[in-house]
Amino acid sequence: MKVRWLSSSVVVLMLLLSLLAPGRASSPDLVSAWRLSRHALGELPVKSAADDNPVPAITDLNPDSATAGGTAFTLTVNGTDFVRGSVVRWNAADRGTAFVSSTQLQATITTADIATAGTATVTVFNPAPGGGTSNALTFTINNPLPMIHSLRPSSVVVGGVDFTLTVIGASFVRSSVVRVFNPGPGGGTSNAQTITIISPLPVIDALHPSSATTGGAAFTLTVEGTNFVTGSEVRWNGADRETDFVSSTELMATITAADIATPGTASVTVFTPAPGGGTSNARTFTIEYPMPTIAYLEPGSARAGGVAFTLAINGTGFFRGSIVQWNGSARATWFVSSTQLQATITAPDIATSGTANVMVVNPAPGGGSSDPHRFRIYDRVLYLFLPRVMRGHRR
Repeated sequence: MKVRWLSSSVVVLMLLLSLLAPGRASSPDLVSAWRLSRHALGELPVKSAADDNPVPAITDLNPDSATAGGTAFTLTVNGTDFVRGSVVRWNAADRGTAFVSSTQLQATITTADIATAGTATVTVFNPAPGGGTSNALTFTINNPLPMIHSLRPSSVVVGGVDFTLTVIGASFVRSSVVRVFNPGPGGGTSNAQTITIISPLPVIDALHPSSATTGGAAFTLTVEGTNFVTGSEVRWNGADRETDFVSSTELMATITAADIATPGTASVTVFTPAPGGGTSNARTFTIEYPMPTIAYLEPGSARAGGVAFTLAINGTGFFRGSIVQWNGSARATWFVSSTQLQATITAPDIATSGTANVMVVNPAPGGGSSDPHRFRIYDRVLYLFLPRVMRGHRR
């Protein structure tokens, strides 16, 4: 509106009179007239509605997310209708704001603002006259991705008791879960660390049976102890034998006839493979000589005063190392088979008539003496040649 100024007082008077005419006066009009009069008098400028601050609008945030626990940073707010007095608000609280242009503001976001995972509401406020609060955009505060450095303990024995696992790393939060997983927003699953479940070192307490007779048939050996696992193997003199796992305290192994073909001892151990495991203490299995038996002698007798001869002893349970005894004294013995021995019987052994006790002795382990068998030593036979007496013969 253009007004030709006659004088400031005349204009004020004419305006007031026109507004005070009947049916025209109202409070807003009077206020406007008062402001205009003051302007006319040089005391107050005239400002139209076109000069009011606009309502700002946000189009995007940069960045639009951060990691919880991070450091302070500058948030760039892009949009329209920003003015020099515009203020960025974080969850409705003013933040230090720098005006860049009508389409960009920059605000300082503190460490405390992103201390906890979640979301924050970002708005821009333009002051009066006009102005107001913009639309809201969401800023996401992410949980960090967890990182595992080490585990304590890093290994446990299979079948052990409950224990507490300490996970050492970085970026854990109160809601972290071991596998390790941080929930959203952000978060995720950590790198993997290996905890080794190791087998214990086996221990043998007893063998059943603990001995067998040499030359016997195959049999099942029961091994009792502790810390046995599936995969544990019974070893016979260091060689694996077919093994059945019964429980953590019992194994059963097949022992072949060849394993007990020779008298002596065998070392029985249990081996459990890695991880962990190892070879147990050793237990001794005894392979015993049998008790020998005599069936008959060849010859079964001899003439007193005769010469030395070879005596054949027939029976069972004979071995290399079996000894023939003559009246309790050892005689030079030859092993022929498990059923026959031969011994040298000297001339003094049969010098006098009577009987001799023949036995076979097998050495330890096991073994022992057979029952005695009698050998007969008889006297010379006297043949008396008497003159024939004929019936009716006379001298």
